[in-house]
Amino acid sequence: MVKPNLFIVGAPKSGTSALYRFLKQHPDIFMPKYKEPHFFSKDLQKESDIFHGFLKHYPFRSEDQYLSLFSGAKDEKIIGDASTHALFSNVAAKEIYNFNPESKIIIMLREPIEYLYSLHSQLYKHLDENVDDFKKALQLEKFRKNGEGIPKTAEFPSKLHYSDWAKFDVQLSRYLKIFNKNKIKIIIFDDFKSDNLKICKEIFSFLGIDDSFIPEISIVHSNKILKHRKFMGFIKNPAVFKIMKIIPRKYYSAIGRKFHDALYKKQKRNPLNDSFSNELKKIYKPIVENLSVMINRDLISLWKYNEI
Repeated sequence: MVKPNLFIVGAPKSGTSALYRFLKQHPDIFMPKYKEPHFFSKDLQKESDIFHGFLKHYPFRSEDQYLSLFSGAKDEKIIGDASTHALFSNVAAKEIYNFNPESKIIIMLREPIEYLYSLHSQLYKHLDENVDDFKKALQLEKFRKNGEGIPKTAEFPSKLHYSDWAKFDVQLSRYLKIFNKNKIKIIIFDDFKSDNLKICKEIFSFLGIDDSFIPEISIVHSNKILKHRKFMGFIKNPAVFKIMKIIPRKYYSAIGRKFHDALYKKQKRNPLNDSFSNELKKIYKPIVENLSVMINRDLISLWKYNEI
């Protein structure tokens, strides 16, 4: 059975879904239909199980189950896994290295404030978060770290620890300590957004495959809101969820895709208040400074942290 040798480890809301779709088109790359198995985030699996009291999330727990995702691979040079929690996880970097030390790692990073704002929107849409006001949600973090005010529909409690999700310097260091630098490709969201094709070609070159291939470029994700929160809350009720899990995965996924458009609608996010954004930038500036040194790039200027 083939083993993955490429891992897109995050960060979420930084272009990983688009990249997954683009890479999947290359004839030398195999990406499984099931995106984000999160097999190596063992700490988050355990946290989720304890919080819910049963195995609610992360269905691929054994190595055989995980490797079955790649059974459709033929003679592709690159076998990929795109699991965006692997950057946030404390143990995934080491787990991936132990699994395949020759793996190549792709890390996508975004300006921290816009990243958190987008992450909050996604968590609220998926019922991990029950507070629609971004500022209030950030303020609740100190209580949530004490186990207070966590929705029962959250995937795991630390998913609402926003400040930890934005510690890109700490997260990146876990990979740099274990993997050789030539095994890691860091992509800044701004670069990817401005020229998808250029970044894809860079990645193909990094992977040692034909970089003349041109994938079909399209918009993958736009901001959406949940139209029927009560109905989604009903589906995510533990009793209902256990019943639905009986349905074979391929049918369960097909049902989910069918109802997706009925449950969600596109809606542009309002821009953050400049004053509040600058307050947050003062808090996260040390992280951006550290990150700039780590990747040898002036992110302070790029993300306008020099203006605060």
